[in-house]
Amino acid sequence: MRGLARFLLVLAGALLPSLAQEAAAGRFIVEFASAPAVRHALPERRRAEIRVEQDAAERHLRARHARLLARVDTVLNALVVEAPDAGALRTVPGVRRVSPVRTYELFLNRALANHRVPEAWDLSGGAESAGKGVKIGILDTGIDTRHPGFRPPEDWTMPEGYPRVSEPAEENLALTNAKVIVARSFDGQSARDRVGHGTAVAMVAAGLRHESPRGLISGVAPGAWLGVYRVSSLDDGLIYSDVVLQALDQAVKDGMDVINMSFGSVGANSSDDDPLADAVRNVVQAGIVVVNAAGNTAGPMTVDDTAANEKVLGVGSNNSTPADVTQVIPSRGLPMPAAASSNVGSLDPIM
Repeated sequence: MRGLARFLLVLAGALLPSLAQEAAAGRFIVEFASAPAVRHALPERRRAEIRVEQDAAERHLRARHARLLARVDTVLNALVVEAPDAGALRTVPGVRRVSPVRTYELFLNRALANHRVPEAWDLSGGAESAGKGVKIGILDTGIDTRHPGFRPPEDWTMPEGYPRVSEPAEENLALTNAKVIVARSFDGQSARDRVGHGTAVAMVAAGLRHESPRGLISGVAPGAWLGVYRVSSLDDGLIYSDVVLQALDQAVKDGMDVINMSFGSVGANSSDDDPLADAVRNVVQAGIVVVNAAGNTAGPMTVDDTAANEKVLGVGSNNSTPADVTQVIPSRGLPMPAAASSNVGSLDPIM
């Protein structure tokens, strides 16, 4: 698992967007002091307890002219609300923190050159075995399963209990197959990719080998299953932190082993005012590998709190121009030796 995640880390860096540090007007994440389900020995029982707690809090929130938009109970104990201001929300009993919803903007969607992935395939039993049995959750702009990288052979089967989809169920069910086993969105519309970024990220992570205009290409872990979570807005193209929080919550419930988020920050956040950073820590403590973008800009204050978490695999570059040499830097660690790009022959494991 860890080897797979490290190679996902390298290639996810080719698709890093930047973060616009702006708050979505009137939308807040209200986090409660009591623990989320993922921190509990009996998560289902804890979810039931959280529902009672949140129902009581909702009554207080309504009295303060707040409207409930979404519930989160697994990676964080929180409600997403719409309200005139944050001040009144902080007076609700049991509230730990009230944070504005932040907006994220996709910035770059070009892949980098070869990162010697075939050498890793040799160590894992070959390309076809890479990622076998692993579920990779992609939080991004959705997926277009018409792409040949997501058309599995006839002998592929879904794991028991899948597919899993959100409304509109019929449209999202049409996006699933024995390769893509989860298709969810959080705005009542299809998880289909209308931008291309999410499809590219999913292809890099786990796309099946196929012929392309560039020749034979493959994802890093073609044997893995994919869970797709569209977190981008169809209205303005932005990604909102409350939607990311809901997607993380659902990805844990869906049994994802690895979660990839190819969006980062051009300015560091403090965990004191970032509920998403706390949610990611809870995900990691639950045994799930999280890959998070660190950014495409060099210099101080360019890595957000999530990517800087020592338990998270953070990846970035010092500019947004494709280069011939790539460097991997472990979170809060020393740089690993850079690997020059090269042509290894008949198989090119990138988009």
